[in-house]
Amino acid sequence: MIHEGLCYWSGSGVEKNVERARELWEKAAATGSADAAMQIVEFHMQEGNSGISKAMPWLEAAAEKGHTEAMGMLGDMCMHGVGVKEDHKRGIELCTRAAKRGHTDSLVTLAHNLLTFGRGVRDNLEALEFLNLAADKLHATALFMLGSLYNSGVDGIPKDLQRAAKYYQESGDLGEPTAYVHLALMHLHEEKLPVDPEKIKSLLIKPGEEGDPEGYFHLAKFLMKRGEGKRDAISFVK
Repeated sequence: MIHEGLCYWSGSGVEKNVERARELWEKAAATGSADAAMQIVEFHMQEGNSGISKAMPWLEAAAEKGHTEAMGMLGDMCMHGVGVKEDHKRGIELCTRAAKRGHTDSLVTLAHNLLTFGRGVRDNLEALEFLNLAADKLHATALFMLGSLYNSGVDGIPKDLQRAAKYYQESGDLGEPTAYVHLALMHLHEEKLPVDPEKIKSLLIKPGEEGDPEGYFHLAKFLMKRGEGKRDAISFVK
């Protein structure tokens, strides 16, 4: 029934009918299918905030059956009080269970929690371990966070500009435009790194082309500082 539902959902081989898809998934979920329950979660989540309350019973059911993605999603929602009452302890427990199964978003969530609320070297190193595991699976946010860790340095993790640059570049290449901005700013502000004007421009233009105006803002400042023309700078700010 899950596959048949997907056909109605996408209109593959049959006339598209999303309500029929939902009905099929609900029937499958009623027999205990966690995968079907997650299809219903996705169905309702596409409705935006109004769909969260409809999705929650199905998400809870899938998580209870040990569905990895469901545990990770529900854990993150518990930690932030989205759709459910904020419960940090339960959120950590769910994300930990999902992370042990290799769920990369949960690894990143746990790392962020340790870096935000941790108490020194031990927690920082555990966060680093989680981020490395997610980065090995090409998780863009994990790579960005690694870049930021090595860019600034924290207790137990010394500053390493070459590593930071590497991780920012990889993160940007995987679709995290802010990473390009941070990489460009590193080259501008760190004396140990070379300043290649054309590379700086390229890095700062990319985020803007992807809808992130921060790159254009820093590019305008860069152009004006170099005296390359107020008109060019203003065109990027606009």
